[in-house]
Amino acid sequence: MFFSIVIPTYNRADRLLRCLNSLVGQTFKDFEVIVCDDGSTDHTKAIITQFANNLNIKYIYNDNWGGPAKPRNIGLKEVSGEWTCFLDSDDWWKASKLEEVKKQISKDYNIYYHSLQIVTSQKELDIIKCRRVNNKNPKLDLLINLNTLLTSSVCIESELLKRSQGFSLDKDFIGLEDYKFWIDLGGSGGVFKRINMCLGYYFVGDSDSITFEDERQIRRFEQLYDPYLNDPALIKSRERIIGSLNFHIGRIIQDANLNKSYKQYLFKAFLMGGVRVKLMALKRLIKL
Repeated sequence: MFFSIVIPTYNRADRLLRCLNSLVGQTFKDFEVIVCDDGSTDHTKAIITQFANNLNIKYIYNDNWGGPAKPRNIGLKEVSGEWTCFLDSDDWWKASKLEEVKKQISKDYNIYYHSLQIVTSQKELDIIKCRRVNNKNPKLDLLINLNTLLTSSVCIESELLKRSQGFSLDKDFIGLEDYKFWIDLGGSGGVFKRINMCLGYYFVGDSDSITFEDERQIRRFEQLYDPYLNDPALIKSRERIIGSLNFHIGRIIQDANLNKSYKQYLFKAFLMGGVRVKLMALKRLIKL
């Protein structure tokens, strides 16, 4: 196989149907699909059965763990493709996705990603545009300039994944395990390439989303950033890393209308952050 596609899912049978239909329609056909079920109690298995004749599909069921990290890691152990793509079960791809990614692949990069169109139950919204990751120090870039990789857009050389530790199983990172994984890969040989195209759809607005924009998410960012704040190799960039953490906290407080002040965090982000974070913090402060 050229591509392996890893899909974690939990009680999303109807949306998984849409997701898998987008794979049937791919113009590039040399791929396998690995659906990793985190203990669904709905008709997910019946949906998988419908695709037995249309896709090279494998279904793995495990007891509920409570997030996508463990099912993704289970899927990573099963891949046979040269390249591994991630796709969440409520997202889906354009028909040209795999064909376009294959065109871009070269020996110079081992992680590819692209933009996605935001979609709700009612309509299509803006495109989430990804920026380029600075490959001089991708780990530091992702820390100080924030995450830009959308999981359902990411394709990684399988050999790099085999050398990695996989997604963190620390439940303090649920909702941020993908961001942490990109940072880790950036520090262990990952070379990133942005494909300047929108090749899929990112579904938002469901009540079953595990990414909560509230106090829990603030604590997750604090847990995520903490080891990097004390990393001797990053000491020269510590101030900018602190600025990024404060931007995340201020943004969450502001967007979620939490009962606390966000101004101090955005102001600190403006003072301490890198250029990108400064501009983003200033934009929010101007709206006050």
